[in-house]
Amino acid sequence: IWEKIWRAWVYVVTGKGGSTPAGSDVMVGANISEWFVKVDADTFLFPENLSRYVKARNWSYNDHHYFGHVLHHRVEDRGVPIVAGAAVFFSRATLLAAADSFQ
Repeated sequence: IWEKIWRAWVYVVTGKGGSTPAGSDVMVGANISEWFVKVDADTFLFPENLSRYVKARNWSYNDHHYFGHVLHHRVEDRGVPIVAGAAVFFSRATLLAAADSFQ
């Protein structure tokens, strides 16, 4: 499942690696969107709550931010907590940096 996830993020940033109809214009999502989310199919997402959350913290999509449920049990072997779960959020800057390292 990890490969499917990172390839999806690379596709969002580059527009490459997926299948699009011949002759169609692909607008690369990272150039037009500010925040990105990976959300499970059985999860409800209210975009206005995301907007309220980042505005309350004065976060910019041009800065590196990612958030979601933190899994502290992996800190010992990885050195950092992992964000995972039903929904994971990325700012544009974070997604561009992550996709660049995935390629």
